Amino acid sequence: MTQPRRVAIVGGNRIPFARSNGPYATASNQDMLTAALEGLIERFNLHGLRMGEVATGAVLKHSRDFNLTREC
Repeated sequence: MTQPRRVAIVGGNRIPFARSNGPYATASNQDMLTAALEGLIERFNLHGLRMGEVATGAVLKHSRDFNLTREC
């Protein structure tokens, strides 16, 4: 049996809450995830650094977004 590895969450970011059919009405999940990841890079000064594992998610996803994190 493999020994469990220690993990750490070093930071997080999200886009602001908004009402339905508001500012994100024409944005895709990929657009919103890209904005959140770019904000994370900016917030923690990660420009040019290689990250280990990154976990992302979306509350509601279209079937075309099955591989959303890999595409961003």
